[in-house]
Amino acid sequence: MANTNAGPHHRDFAAKSWNARFEKMGDDSEAAFERNHNKWVRYGLCRPPFAVGKLPLMLRYTPDYIHDTNGRPRFVEVQGCSPRKGIKIKCEKFVTLETGWAPLLPLNFFFWDSTRNMHTTIEYTDLLKLVKSDQVTMGTFKDPGGEKPYWQLKTKMFTWKQDGEETGMG
Repeated sequence: MANTNAGPHHRDFAAKSWNARFEKMGDDSEAAFERNHNKWVRYGLCRPPFAVGKLPLMLRYTPDYIHDTNGRPRFVEVQGCSPRKGIKIKCEKFVTLETGWAPLLPLNFFFWDSTRNMHTTIEYTDLLKLVKSDQVTMGTFKDPGGEKPYWQLKTKMFTWKQDGEETGMG
């Protein structure tokens, strides 16, 4: 059974200031992706030393990795989530990945739940079906550049694997 006891650094991440979150944002999730996969190369921006809000969406939402999956390269977007709050995907990010990046290479999403030390990988086309389902709710993030709408998916909509468990993804 998965460990569901979260330390304070995981439990209150969303309650921290933007600057405090930014200092660590993505580190745990990306480390989990790297631990659970091989044949990958870092591709997207990783907290550059300048504001990305003015960058074109295609650059701002460059996928995090290119991963060789059984001899077939694909983009991978990595994101953290929580069993309590689910998976929140910014609409503009998803649409940019869908329209700008998915036509170039197949696209996967890797979600990391640090409270349970579990991960899931889903192909973009399957995630698109979930986003369109009646189980998804909408909300807004308060980003420095203004409010950003997102889709919120329940973690129970996905099949999860324990950290270190074979991914089947090469």
